[in-house]
Amino acid sequence: MLKVQQTSLERILPNRLQQDPLEAFMDIMNVIEIALCLNLVSSEEIFSLYLEFHSLRNNLKDAGPELERIHLQLRELIEL
Repeated sequence: MLKVQQTSLERILPNRLQQDPLEAFMDIMNVIEIALCLNLVSSEEIFSLYLEFHSLRNNLKDAGPELERIHLQLRELIEL
């Protein structure tokens, strides 16, 4: 299971987000969940970023730039 999670991170973090906002949102959600489960970040480190991310869930159509910004911040926070 750890290898699958690591592979998911390696697929999502260094690459561009998917164009579909829902797919991009789900990818970021997976990154956050996996990073926490693997202790790559602490909940304290990611909490404020998660709140920003979670607030986008009801308006994904226009959330592309914000999702990109959060994706970049996750890249900086999580070392692979």
